[in-house]
Amino acid sequence: VRHNISKIKSYEGVDICWFEEAANASESSWQILIPTIRAKGSEIWITFNPELESDATYRRFVKNPPPDCWAVEMNWRDNPWFPTDLKADLEHLKATDYDQYLHVYEGQCKTVLEGAVNQYRGGWPGEAVMPARLLASACGVGGRTLEALSRGAEPELFNRLRDCAALARRVAHEAGLPYQVLALLVLQGEQNAWALDGGTDARSAYRALLVRLYRDMVAVLAHGIAGQAATPALFLYQTGGAYASDELGVAMAQVDVGCGLPGCFMVGPVYPVTDKGGHLDANGYRWLGAQFGKVMHRALTLGEAWRPLCPTGIGMRGREVVVRFQVPVPPLAWGRPYAGHRAVEVPDRGFTAIDGEGVVPVQEVALSGPDTVTLTLARPPAGPLAVRYADRRHGGLGALCDSDATVAQDVYSFDPLAGHAASAELAELVGRPYPLRNWCVAFNLPVREG
Repeated sequence: VRHNISKIKSYEGVDICWFEEAANASESSWQILIPTIRAKGSEIWITFNPELESDATYRRFVKNPPPDCWAVEMNWRDNPWFPTDLKADLEHLKATDYDQYLHVYEGQCKTVLEGAVNQYRGGWPGEAVMPARLLASACGVGGRTLEALSRGAEPELFNRLRDCAALARRVAHEAGLPYQVLALLVLQGEQNAWALDGGTDARSAYRALLVRLYRDMVAVLAHGIAGQAATPALFLYQTGGAYASDELGVAMAQVDVGCGLPGCFMVGPVYPVTDKGGHLDANGYRWLGAQFGKVMHRALTLGEAWRPLCPTGIGMRGREVVVRFQVPVPPLAWGRPYAGHRAVEVPDRGFTAIDGEGVVPVQEVALSGPDTVTLTLARPPAGPLAVRYADRRHGGLGALCDSDATVAQDVYSFDPLAGHAASAELAELVGRPYPLRNWCVAFNLPVREG
């Protein structure tokens, strides 16, 4: 199944199929396997250690199980031979790292929130201590367009947010504690970036939907249910990597909102971290979560007017295109993002020049200042010129980052018993804190003369 799922199609007369370590099975694998086990009364047995709520196995059999599915949660309590040494480790982990305890011993999934909360509340030495009572709620529904997640859609998935906030407020009040919504994290864009399921990929239309979603969340969750006057901040990521398009309409709209709407913050692009076939892997989600937590700390705790690494202007002199950037921690630098579990060199550092005749070959891409990149074109452009970065032509990847030396509270982990692919054992990362440099957002912008 792992190496060539198509080979299983020819199997006949299978009564029982046992799929061990099924956490990382893809949706396409299930679409082939399930109809293959078609004998009357046949059964498919699945055993796995949950990793992510977005994993196809978890979504299909735990979050949205079919009517003939019997799901049983089993963990250490069900093991009469559970070793004493592991019980001691369990108690130690429970006391020192409760989130990791929930994942390792209680089978709860890892999420972006785990990394975000750890980073946000951890802070940095000598700085303000984070609030002790911090509630993080994951209400997301994977594989949906922004239209489907909006208030008033049918079915109204927005009610998940409303119900969660109401429950949190009730629990807080029963404990004699105040409740307010401090921040909203929205991680969406993949369905729209490819215009799937009727979702718009137009920059202006997506931007309007995102602004409306934020205002509805503020009105219903913060001002309504929590009854607070303060407006919670919105933190966004930028869709990219395998889901990048050439026009980058959704990606640009996310930057528009994250950098232009008061109270909103663009954390950065998703492309630098590890993934598995487009979706992030467990480390990738925690890594991205730590980046969220870092930006939340700077914006909410330190009061910084955070902006990501992004272009501020593009000009042209002869065959040289000069791009200036807003750089969180100068100077600019080159890095190697991850494609799956490989750190890769990106052709032309991820930059594309487009004119009326198509792609203009780039002779050189160079750092020409602490906040400046210069592209030398192989020929003069024919008509108006545009520059794209981290577009589909480059697999949604780019090589431009800053010099931020911040590292995460969490470390990159590798555990084959938890279903991690062998390729995830990366010597440069295992056991080390996730590096939190800021990578340039994807963009598609016109070039001005002079």
